[in-house]
Amino acid sequence: MNRKTVVVALGGNALQKQGEASAHAQQRVADATARHLVPLILNGYRLVIVHGNGPQVGNIVLHEESINTAEVPTFPLDTCVAMSQGAIGFWLQQALIDEFSRRHMHSVASTVVT
Repeated sequence: MNRKTVVVALGGNALQKQGEASAHAQQRVADATARHLVPLILNGYRLVIVHGNGPQVGNIVLHEESINTAEVPTFPLDTCVAMSQGAIGFWLQQALIDEFSRRHMHSVASTVVT
């Protein structure tokens, strides 16, 4: 079957509601996002999700700077970017897998950190 691919781009701000930057709050947004995107797969499309991470990496950098000492040095920015990409990818992947399970689908999801 020659299926079409849909690429959905989510900005980092789309992954959190105003004033709700906790991991749990962002996971709830990922859950809602998955509920809206899974119907694309059910309609025969392959789904690729790309995302930004501006607010999330900013929060990680702030956390890093707040504990910066000689014994616990701050991670460099590129590492903080990878940390935020991994977290967001994980949240979206888990949300999709949960939605697949809820709908009794035999689909898989994976995350690629770039």
